Amino acid sequence: MGYLDILEEQVLQAKKIKDLMRLKKQKEEEDQQKKIKAKETYDIRLEVLRKNIPLPFDVEGVAITGATLANSLKVAEIDIVYKESDSQAVQVVDTLIVNNAFQTTYTGSIINYIYNLILKGNTFGRRFTKLRLDGNIKWYSLFTREFIYKGFFGLLTLPIDAYLITFSKSRKAIRDRVSGIYVVDESVRYPF
Repeated sequence: MGYLDILEEQVLQAKKIKDLMRLKKQKEEEDQQKKIKAKETYDIRLEVLRKNIPLPFDVEGVAITGATLANSLKVAEIDIVYKESDSQAVQVVDTLIVNNAFQTTYTGSIINYIYNLILKGNTFGRRFTKLRLDGNIKWYSLFTREFIYKGFFGLLTLPIDAYLITFSKSRKAIRDRVSGIYVVDESVRYPF
């Protein structure tokens, strides 16, 4: 066995290793494609499950809504479970959370904004306490003041608003400054 035979054998082994590496890479790519396809199929089936989960009906035959689930039935989340026929274990496929707090805040803020928009800020409570809104009362400024700042950022800015209303000369809260709308007191002013 000569020098050339050893060299040819090493070249053949290098080709075999290169072929094995190529086959391994090809197998890994095929496995990755199968995983992607399986995940897409799982996601599609899960979406179909989410859309087709029947909710129970109450006594009058009316469908139970998310608010009813959270309020009346005290349901916080719904688990979608899966059990194989030959297994004792039950696996949770997905959990649907019944989030009623955000829906209530969102709906309440929209109703409050529409109420203020129709009455141009002169709501029953303001009339009763002899207060009125003044300034740039437009639909977008009312939206900024009543929906965005009072509806969503009201609790966050409450301490700052209380400080500004109590101790500043202009007595304007953050929402008043941003929206250009301010509250005017029309009640009787006593000199003392």
